[in-house]
Amino acid sequence: MQFKRMLVMSLLGLAPLWASPLGYPPAPRSNTVDHYGQVAVPDPYRPLENLDSPATRRWVQAETRLTESVLSRIPVRAKLRKRLAELWNYTREWPPDKEAGRYFMFRQAGLQPQRVLYVKDGPQGEPRRLLDPNPLSADHTTSIADISVSKDGKRLAWGVSEKGSDWQTWRVRDVDTGQDTSDELHWLKFTRAAWTPDNAGFYYGRYEKPGGDTTMTAVNQAQRVYYHKLGTPQDSDTLVYQDATHPKRIFDLGTTDDGHYLIFTVDEGTDSRTGLMYLDLTVPGAQVTELFPPLKAAYSVIGNEGSLFYIMTDEGAPRGKVVAVDLQHPTVAKTIVPEGKDALKGVTLVHDKLMAAYLHDAHSRLLQYSTAGAMEREVTLPGLGTASEVNAHQADDEAFFSFTSFTVPMGVYRIDMTTGGVTPFYTPKTPIDPDRYETKQVFYRSKDGTRVPLYLCAHQGVMGKGPVRTLLYAYGGFDIPITPAYSTAAVAWMDQGGIYAVANIRGGGEYGEDWHRQGMLTHKQTVFDDFIAAAEYL
Repeated sequence: MQFKRMLVMSLLGLAPLWASPLGYPPAPRSNTVDHYGQVAVPDPYRPLENLDSPATRRWVQAETRLTESVLSRIPVRAKLRKRLAELWNYTREWPPDKEAGRYFMFRQAGLQPQRVLYVKDGPQGEPRRLLDPNPLSADHTTSIADISVSKDGKRLAWGVSEKGSDWQTWRVRDVDTGQDTSDELHWLKFTRAAWTPDNAGFYYGRYEKPGGDTTMTAVNQAQRVYYHKLGTPQDSDTLVYQDATHPKRIFDLGTTDDGHYLIFTVDEGTDSRTGLMYLDLTVPGAQVTELFPPLKAAYSVIGNEGSLFYIMTDEGAPRGKVVAVDLQHPTVAKTIVPEGKDALKGVTLVHDKLMAAYLHDAHSRLLQYSTAGAMEREVTLPGLGTASEVNAHQADDEAFFSFTSFTVPMGVYRIDMTTGGVTPFYTPKTPIDPDRYETKQVFYRSKDGTRVPLYLCAHQGVMGKGPVRTLLYAYGGFDIPITPAYSTAAVAWMDQGGIYAVANIRGGGEYGEDWHRQGMLTHKQTVFDDFIAAAEYL
């Protein structure tokens, strides 16, 4: 450990500190041991879970002072701060949501702390600011957690989060006037607003108010689904569904584009496996019906044609596939797009086409299929990078996606669904020239012989000319793929002459569910083996 610390200090120009080992403050400890069956798991740092205890606060303050005593002596710190500010000072925009001919898009200008929601009427309309969270708090830690636009494009349900909390307060804004209505909903978490087709209200999930001083620390269980009618107090909202026997379950809600069904995607903790339920909104008194039970495989509804549902799943297909299920015969699932060599990450039903987003060796491909499963074409992407899932409604004749790479900031592209043409919708202007950098993808073998992808990024001409300072990054958890994405910190590192390396180790979602499970639970050591092998390869 001391050698590693000295090496880092050497790279930062702090060699004089070698003779003075850092004195880290002792953390609060206990003799806590948890027992899982016959396995005893010590947890000596359990006291740190008491966030507001005097001992925890003293330890955090001491760690902060120690950290600052080192960082303040880095000779290039001011230069790096200035360069990071320059690299971050550009306007970013996200793919728009389209409702009733209106376009709703987030935009973040320069060093603005929080992104702002804009709206424009029609493709040629002038964008106007609809919702800006930046003035809502002095420290700019209040952010927009999520939004949902009514089917007629006239109302915006929006959730706000304060100081990074998962707790959200939801309000409703009139899109024409920009003013909020009297609607205000509290104690929402892990939910979206799902509007009804008559635009009279929406469904959402909430928890009971925590008691005492446990607002931020209590474990939240037994999420309930309610219907909120506009113009009424939250106390009068209608309880739609609860599951007292499975208190850990969370319900992600959405209504189908035809307004016929309310869809429940059922999650439990961080498990990537989900369940599906639905409620027929056209039948008075209808009950919530289970379509696929949770904790068997991952399922997500793509869209529907009447009672025929298109569903993305990894059941029997770890890299993902598309099936069709008729609610009249729910036990029969017909494969539409079978599992392939690449990992299927998302599918959108638009203009009678299935737009499928794949990962091929940890970078994106976009393929278009007919609803019968015939592959029709591949969307040409700007390069080796990451494209988002296509954003559109089923009846739209246009769709949008974002694209980014390690040295190209996120831009937005439009697909004309009638011609198949792809054109830039928003191109950011940044203070770098992407042509000055290069990205290579190589592969190495891990301890058990598994082939693992590795990205290498640097200024042109740096790689292959001898030893170079290299920053190696990986994640390897929770089915999260680490794909090419623009990073101001990585670019600043490359500007100092370094190489930025990203290893796509197991535990993530780069190659589907099998890749994920090879790096979780009792197989977690695989994650560290993959990372060590990447360092040895470098």
